[in-house]
Amino acid sequence: MIRTVQHLIERCLLLRMDLHGCVETLAKHANINPILTVAVWKGLLNENRDFFRAYFVGNARLYNHSPPAHISRP
Repeated sequence: MIRTVQHLIERCLLLRMDLHGCVETLAKHANINPILTVAVWKGLLNENRDFFRAYFVGNARLYNHSPPAHISRP
């Protein structure tokens, strides 16, 4: 199940979703418990910090927002 959620989160990332959008989408369309989505997202974030830093900075530039504070710090 965790692998499935990981795969679905990766698809959300391809669609430039943030955590909130991903949680809502997976709950609505894949009937995934939001707690599981958040746990897997956090695990991916911890394992791939550089990727998420670049992802959030890229999204911030794309949408003209500031990246989350926990990501923008080196």
